Amino acid sequence: MNYNEFINEYNGKSFDYDGVSGVQCVDLIKMYLNKVFGLTPGAWGNAKDYYENYNNNSILEANFDRIANTPEFVPQKGDICVWGAGLGNKYGHVAIATGEGNTSNFYSYDLNWNGKTVKKVQHTYKGFLGVLRAKDQSKIGTETVVENNSNKEEFEMAKKWTNGSTNEDVYADVNLTKKIGTIFPRGEADCYGIVDGKYLVCYNVYSGNTVANRKTGFVKYNGGI
Repeated sequence: MNYNEFINEYNGKSFDYDGVSGVQCVDLIKMYLNKVFGLTPGAWGNAKDYYENYNNNSILEANFDRIANTPEFVPQKGDICVWGAGLGNKYGHVAIATGEGNTSNFYSYDLNWNGKTVKKVQHTYKGFLGVLRAKDQSKIGTETVVENNSNKEEFEMAKKWTNGSTNEDVYADVNLTKKIGTIFPRGEADCYGIVDGKYLVCYNVYSGNTVANRKTGFVKYNGGI
């Protein structure tokens, strides 16, 4: 199971993974560690301890990098976000970042936050300690989950997309908050669908005159579709 499959499976659901203290925010993280990364989480303390006691947890150290919050930091999709006592309770909080956000606020999927079901929440950085980022990103991916979105059109075959006379920014998310690249004037791409009026395209990344890679993301411009 990858990140998208996990969110699609558990979003809107309530569960007590470890059978301890009822439905808690750490139950979401434990389920995530187990289902996506194949790990067996133990009794690892309160939410804040995932960050504060990271150096004493060999499983977390082996599979995740601990990254501290800074004024310029924005959580990446799939990051395990951790808040400390500065959030307003002695236990802290944990959630899973969507990759959408900026240095003022960001989004994550949370359990036991204003309710006992998994849901998408916008957070500020109050009490935010930082994140645990998977060393193996193959289970995360860069595409954004689209939740029950009726304003969505998928093409059976890719359509030709051609940029106009100015640079077109490419974003990892349909809300166009996380820029991942640029398509230059008159550049071409394959368009695979439309979500909320944004165009999902796959385009070439060049090194000199040679195609070095391919990237996929959302753009505003319709490219003649």
